[in-house]
Amino acid sequence: MIFKTYKEIADDLKLDSITKSRYIEYMKSRWLETESQKCLDGYATEWALRFKNNMEYGCSDEFGMEILNKIDKNEGEI
Repeated sequence: MIFKTYKEIADDLKLDSITKSRYIEYMKSRWLETESQKCLDGYATEWALRFKNNMEYGCSDEFGMEILNKIDKNEGEI
């Protein structure tokens, strides 16, 4: 199956609603301009699996961890 959006990948992998939201926000924060390419080359799926398996922090670089910390900090404030 060919995916064009991060949402399509999250839906296909059946990410729960919180994980899906975190994954999409993370990906768009990092790679908004190249979403379709990241989906086509498999990189977005790789990241979705990292989120599904709770490995997103361990696989992130410093910039990615800052994004995750911001996402998780704001989660409880909505």
